[in-house]
Amino acid sequence: MFSAQVSDASSINFSLPGIAKLLAEHELRVPVYQRSYSWQQDDQVADFWSDLERSFDSKGEYFLGTVVLANDGHEGKRTIIDGQQRLATVSLLLAAIRDEFSKRGSDKREIIQRDYLAKETLTSDGPEPRLELNPDDDEYFNKFITGKDFEPTSQIGKPQFMRPSHKLLYDAYKYLADKVAKNAEGAGNAATERLTKWVAFLHNRARIGVIEVASEADAYVIFETLNNRGADLTTADLLKNYLYGRAGSKLDVVRHRWI
Repeated sequence: MFSAQVSDASSINFSLPGIAKLLAEHELRVPVYQRSYSWQQDDQVADFWSDLERSFDSKGEYFLGTVVLANDGHEGKRTIIDGQQRLATVSLLLAAIRDEFSKRGSDKREIIQRDYLAKETLTSDGPEPRLELNPDDDEYFNKFITGKDFEPTSQIGKPQFMRPSHKLLYDAYKYLADKVAKNAEGAGNAATERLTKWVAFLHNRARIGVIEVASEADAYVIFETLNNRGADLTTADLLKNYLYGRAGSKLDVVRHRWI
């Protein structure tokens, strides 16, 4: 493995917020060259929900690992170098909680939408999602985040998907929505209170380690260090991260040639 240093070690910041708090306080984007959503419903999504539910019921804290962010992102958004799968899945979970509030006629739906999923300003053309995925997934992902028209259907009434990652997003949302609904139903008359506690859990107790650096080139050095055993990374991933980590001020050129 290669050895490299970030351009300015003093620019590295580390924090441990709740994952929903991270979504509430920052606008985040996945770079165009990052892979699409890849979590499987019966594997990573199911394990993720089980871990969260266990920690929620125990009233303890849960650590979701680390994410790596660069602060030189487009339009002031922090760029996600590592952690997009978890952030996208938690966004889908928050969308499921929002929709369960909506089914129950609670105005807390609008609070979830505004604080964690999408914001609307005087200059925006409708709600702007707080998390932007890559170009292949973003438009479809936004349908869940805005709550509009995410049920793709064919003429025979079965879902159709433009990309495999769209089906994975759809399956993940449906799985989480079902779990949220059953969790709320199990609370009986205290369903709204239960859902509110879930949001508080994601905001305060489901913590994620956030490593922030000044540039994308620096972020790839951190990412490579965190994955120095090469686990779950393909040869292409390793090569890309190596090149990006060495690119320095020429990152845009290297990125263009990689794409």
